[in-house]
Amino acid sequence: MDGRTPNGPGSPGSGAGRMLAATAGHRALAVQILATAGVYYGGARLGLLQELVRGQVTPLWPPTGIALTALLLFGPRVWPGIALGAFLVNVSLGPSFLVVCAIVAGNTLGPLLSLRLLRRVGFHTRMDRLRDAVALVGLGALTGMLVSATVGSGVLVLSGALTGADFWPTWAVWWTGDAMGVLVVTPVLLLLSTFRWPPGAASAPTGGRRECCSGSARSPSPSSP
Repeated sequence: MDGRTPNGPGSPGSGAGRMLAATAGHRALAVQILATAGVYYGGARLGLLQELVRGQVTPLWPPTGIALTALLLFGPRVWPGIALGAFLVNVSLGPSFLVVCAIVAGNTLGPLLSLRLLRRVGFHTRMDRLRDAVALVGLGALTGMLVSATVGSGVLVLSGALTGADFWPTWAVWWTGDAMGVLVVTPVLLLLSTFRWPPGAASAPTGGRRECCSGSARSPSPSSP
């Protein structure tokens, strides 16, 4: 008798099983990409409430922290969600379609560079070491966001939306806002991603009441003299 287990149509080793697994993986990726785009867009609308330059440069830009967190938790494959969210935000703000595309590219490449730098130094998303905090500040925020600030400010000057004299002031605000978005938002989101309810926390009070009632029911009544 052959001891091998046959591969049925739904087993992981069968062609149908592999197809089902691949389909589930694609669906999960699509959900992650769309969720990243949606949260990025929502964070951007909040950030634009404090704009300083051209209605699109702010001193705190939450989407950079959201983008880096998504890349750290889901991997670089969710970059289309960052690009989509950035495009939806900037399409109504940029002076032209090409400028918007360049800004979107910078907003996407900045967090991707931060991810690469953090992975090279062995960054832990739990941030349970001092070196993780130092890496997030120095590499994730201050270094990675040089890309988005330089690309964004540069294309605005090249397109004529800003003068050459406005480049450095705009760059400074852009870089500060992107870096602050990483420093303020990313640690909070990473901390929330590790939160877990203690086992049995929800059922403990009910169990305690049950034990109390059953204990009182078991207590003997005082005997009569």
